[in-house]
Amino acid sequence: MTEAVPDFDLLTESWIPCVNPQGGVEEVGVLEVFERAHELQGISDASPLVTCALYRFLEAVLHQSLALNDEDEWAQQWQQGRFDVGLIAAIKEACAGRMNLFDEDHPFYQSGDIPLHEKPKKKLKTVGSLAPEASTATNIAHFDHEGDADHAFCPVCCAKGLVMLPPFATSGGAGIKPSINGVPPVYALPLGETVFQDLLLGYVLPPYRSSIVSASDPGPIWAQDGVIEHKRELTMVGYVQSLTWAARRVRLFPSAGGTCSQCGREDDVLVRDIVFDQGWSRPKGAVTWQDPWAAYRQGEKRGELVVTPLRPREAKALWRDFPALFLVDPEGQTIRPRVLNQLDELIERGALPP
Repeated sequence: MTEAVPDFDLLTESWIPCVNPQGGVEEVGVLEVFERAHELQGISDASPLVTCALYRFLEAVLHQSLALNDEDEWAQQWQQGRFDVGLIAAIKEACAGRMNLFDEDHPFYQSGDIPLHEKPKKKLKTVGSLAPEASTATNIAHFDHEGDADHAFCPVCCAKGLVMLPPFATSGGAGIKPSINGVPPVYALPLGETVFQDLLLGYVLPPYRSSIVSASDPGPIWAQDGVIEHKRELTMVGYVQSLTWAARRVRLFPSAGGTCSQCGREDDVLVRDIVFDQGWSRPKGAVTWQDPWAAYRQGEKRGELVVTPLRPREAKALWRDFPALFLVDPEGQTIRPRVLNQLDELIERGALPP
């Protein structure tokens, strides 16, 4: 007899931590974020990685259903002050059936070709692999002394771990490569007074996306066929596709409930074992993907132009990279985040106050 599959649909379940008008933090679902975006004051998780990842995830949701092509169209949307019911209905239709963590065929950010009720014979990994700060295998965290068998995540923590993979997946041993931006860079998130403003300020118009972006964008990972191929190399990449880059081939296996080892909440379903393997990557020697939310340095090496993202460096305070992150370099040695160039243009056109 087949076990009942638990249901956790991110469209309607409460999991995204948002600051409400009273200044408190409450968890809401994807649809509610967009319905209340004009009153919610921001996204705020205990982990800055989760906060950044949630903004990028919501940008992918927005881009899938709202096509803004230039500054004039952007300004019209900004002047509305909120997302209209038509857009919210479009988001609901586009994401319906594709955001359930435990769906048989299209599990959110996972590979549906891995059977849900038949764990593969290949050694599984602990769900702690979804949390960069968790102590797993030989990855020992000084502030976390749990063993692999101790990790048991609730659906909310699993969802947060999955959305962190596209912007923050790092190398993890032989054959496990980092995500599309390589070693995670410093991301610049332009924020306003509400989530509505946050998402529009981070909405990257076509002229400000990577110069090597594919004209044909397959869209976010949940809009595709539900299969993440092992070690697939992709040369051409769409912008929205890049926001949900499938750096890992994952499958969550729900198990008995209890106390979440990550957040401490009680839940009827916990995840302990997962498939966690290499997913997509860019071919060796491919031109550097330039994320519009990241800054870059460029120079010559052996006669060739080399472009590298600005990353956190040990013993170097971030403020020392202020020029690269925020200023236009006339000599071209650094490239600030393209999203800031877009904001300059919007200010120049009068669409935004200085």
